[in-house]
Amino acid sequence: MKRYLLCLVFLLLAGIGQIEAKDGIPFFVNYSPAVYHAHNRNFDIVSDDSGRVYVANFEGVLYYDQTEWHTIHAPGVFRITKLFKDNRGRIWVGGYNLFGYLTSGGNGELELQMVFSKNNKGFLGEVTDIGEKDGKIYVTTSLGDADIQDDSMDGFIVNQDKSDDIRYYKEALVNKRLTLEDGSVLLATAGNGFVMLDKEGNEVYALTEQNGLCNNNVNGIYADSSGYVWGATDNGLFLVNIHTAYTYFRSNEGLSGEVQSICHTADGLYVGTLQGLFYKEGDVFEPIRAIQHACWQLQQDAAGNVYASTAGGLYAVYGRQARQITDSHTLSAYVCGDGTYYAGEVDGVYQVRQGERKQLNIIEKATYFYVDDDKTLWVRNIYGQVFRCEGDYSGYVILAPENAKGEKDSFNNTLFVQNGVIFVLSHVGLFKWDKAGKKLVEVADRSLWSSDIQYPQFVYPEPGRRVWGTNNDGKNLHIYTKKQGMEEINALLRPIHDLTIGTMETDGDDVWLGGNFGLIHWDMAMKEPDYAKKSHVYLRRIVIDNDSVVWGGFDEGDRLGVTLPFKELSFNSGIRDIKVYFSSDLFSVLGATEYRYRLDAGDEWSDWSTETSARFANPRSGRYTFQVMARDRYGRTMESLKLPLTVRYPVYVRWYSIVLYIVALSLLILFLIRWRMRRLLAEKMRLEHIVEERTSQIRNQKDEIEEKSKKLEIALDDLSKAQYQLIRQEKMATVGTLTKGLVDRILNPMNYVNNFSHMSIGLVKDIKDNLDDDQKNMTSDIYEDSVDALDMLNTNLKKIEEHGLNTTRILKAMEEMLKDRSVNPTLINLASICRKNIEMLHAYYAEDIAECHIRIESPDKEAMVVAEVDAEQFSKVVMSMLANSMYALRKKRQQGKAFEPLIRLRVFIDADSSQAKVSIYDNGVGIESSIIDKVFDPFFTTKTTAEAVGVGMYLSREIILNHGGDITIQSVKNEYTEFVISVPVHHPENGKKNDADEKGEENN
Repeated sequence: MKRYLLCLVFLLLAGIGQIEAKDGIPFFVNYSPAVYHAHNRNFDIVSDDSGRVYVANFEGVLYYDQTEWHTIHAPGVFRITKLFKDNRGRIWVGGYNLFGYLTSGGNGELELQMVFSKNNKGFLGEVTDIGEKDGKIYVTTSLGDADIQDDSMDGFIVNQDKSDDIRYYKEALVNKRLTLEDGSVLLATAGNGFVMLDKEGNEVYALTEQNGLCNNNVNGIYADSSGYVWGATDNGLFLVNIHTAYTYFRSNEGLSGEVQSICHTADGLYVGTLQGLFYKEGDVFEPIRAIQHACWQLQQDAAGNVYASTAGGLYAVYGRQARQITDSHTLSAYVCGDGTYYAGEVDGVYQVRQGERKQLNIIEKATYFYVDDDKTLWVRNIYGQVFRCEGDYSGYVILAPENAKGEKDSFNNTLFVQNGVIFVLSHVGLFKWDKAGKKLVEVADRSLWSSDIQYPQFVYPEPGRRVWGTNNDGKNLHIYTKKQGMEEINALLRPIHDLTIGTMETDGDDVWLGGNFGLIHWDMAMKEPDYAKKSHVYLRRIVIDNDSVVWGGFDEGDRLGVTLPFKELSFNSGIRDIKVYFSSDLFSVLGATEYRYRLDAGDEWSDWSTETSARFANPRSGRYTFQVMARDRYGRTMESLKLPLTVRYPVYVRWYSIVLYIVALSLLILFLIRWRMRRLLAEKMRLEHIVEERTSQIRNQKDEIEEKSKKLEIALDDLSKAQYQLIRQEKMATVGTLTKGLVDRILNPMNYVNNFSHMSIGLVKDIKDNLDDDQKNMTSDIYEDSVDALDMLNTNLKKIEEHGLNTTRILKAMEEMLKDRSVNPTLINLASICRKNIEMLHAYYAEDIAECHIRIESPDKEAMVVAEVDAEQFSKVVMSMLANSMYALRKKRQQGKAFEPLIRLRVFIDADSSQAKVSIYDNGVGIESSIIDKVFDPFFTTKTTAEAVGVGMYLSREIILNHGGDITIQSVKNEYTEFVISVPVHHPENGKKNDADEKGEENN
């Protein structure tokens, strides 16, 4: 079971006036009984140096190796109440009439070794404490050693619990007290939860049920060397990081709603959420009562005043008071300092001056403003478009990177200013504004940009220092720089790389982060204890066939080591699966350790994930080297762990079995050969006579059958072709009869629609000109409404005209399909037709050929391939194919791909099929495999309706079919397309061969 199936709760301190945490509380994790599958009540807890934790539970001893929870039940019905780890690493266990220690069993599974129990014929009572003194273990019980009847406790110091050292904290019993090296004190209380005090005894924070702790009755705690504390309560367990650089706030400190903006001023910290604006007053947040709308942005002017852009308008904030400037939904604002504000609202950018609000332009939903030294207004909207406004700001220009490839590249860009330089970050690179050239130019130093941060959802330029940003999901916050020292800061940021950051603010080494998780404070100068610790990955458990434990993860007896007691593992053949569990020696509550593995050195590594097990189903026989590698929460990889594995071959395929099979088979073959030879000799004479008589008869019959077979094949082929042509002609005749009249009836009304829509557009223009002339006699509202209505009518008429023309083209294409295409074949040289089409191609597409540098290869002038075709129709087919090739080359060039455009036209004779073939090849965009079978379907096209109707390829194939031929196609997406036209070849009766035939014979 993964520990990350647990609920990672972002909990905040709210202990009824007990909160004294200046910067929030640390992250912690609760482990419920449903997770560890045992009784809810826990009495004590310890952990070892290998990343395993042990719990004294009402049902027995629990241990967790960061892969699964396990339970060791005590003999009889005895509860476990105390655990203690001595200087040797041995873990002692005490309970009701029970005392012993943990040790590794024969196959590495954890076992409870009893020193004393009821079976020793004694009565120990309840073990209340276990400790170490002068190298001896002392045990404190409710009865002492008064009733021990044998020597089972010799060598131990047994005391009676007198309950003299009873401590209280705020009227709550202290179950356990730990003093750390820095003098701070940890308290496990009965009723007040988990409490941390500084060395002067002041409360730092308290974790209780009110702020999310699993239970207020904390019975035991244990602190490890990495700053983590485990706690055992009456209703579960918890793990908290007490020495952490990350703390957080949420609703229990008065901060409610998803955080949208943060502003740190000399007066304090302001935080805007979806439920209003809040001010940090001491240890809690107080709402600014005047602002209860979603607060999208906070901005501070040169005087230190704060301005809030909210769903209820723009506000000026002074301490806890707020003055409303506008009442329109405002997403962002820019404060000029002279009483002028620029506000980004839903429908455009507005200027607010001396109480007057004026719309400057229609840039909707602006989220960022900047005014440069030239008084040019820069704007970015919610769609990632960057605008540049000059003059009175009514007009604007949409900026895009210099290597933008279309309108789409003007979206999803990020505008920010660093040290007075204007930058635009997009998916194609980082660009800065060139004032002299008035354009965006790419920054040669790409240390601030890489392909893994395309479309950053959030960018924060720290004034005068660094640039922070996320990926396009708002996650993986890091500093965009390759300067020395920044790699370490980015590593310290990685524990929160899975959080979606919406806003942030820095104040020296204090970093405030906001999002749907609330508010997080990060002390950038602090390194947590586990950062300096070198971690390792260990194998925890090896199981075969889901139930047989090969190794349980423990070694070295009561030292509970993690060293593998074997150099390799060998399994019998026929096992169904092998499952290996693994984890690191570090705990974590914020940021997860990730793992990857592979079964053998030649295999690909698995993807990084938090899975702590690997399952190999039905492994084949052979030798493997299993490897697992871990990556800690800072992104640092650990040394991989290797385990050689062998799956033995079954007995029936081992070498000696194979030798035996070969010998037996050889003897059997030898016996069969001898037996068969005797039979053959006996039959030889008789068969020779029969064969000699029948040979001549069979030869005659064979010749006769071959002759009749050839005639039958020819007749069947002629019949099939005639049947196919008849069916096609009947189908086309039927379709033509049904649709010809319908096309005529639709085409005439469509001509009226097209003509009248075009005339109506002119009338609308005349009406608009009349309105402009009569504007002074109309109110502005009537004039604007009339102009809007005419613009909408003009747009509708243009759409009607556009779609009417498209419909007309479709109808005319249907007429073209219904035309009679009777073939008037004549003997003609196909190479000559192709050369003429190449000449027409050069004439029609001269500009495209020159611009795209298209190389065209055509048949040799001496080539002679004669076929009986209709020259006009055949030429149309070839020209249609060449036009498609030109279109494919232009499309590929528009994609910006480097290639050498090529069209190759070949004419040859296929000796196998005795057909003349024309090949049209291009290296354009190609055709996707999913639609290649639809290319010859009527009205199918990948172009827009305005570009093509989709009957060209269908008509081309119909023409070739009428010639008794066919068209085939081969294509690979973005590589090439080749159409091959096949028609029956003409064989001259005088014996003169086609040029292609002669070349084929010379090659042979």
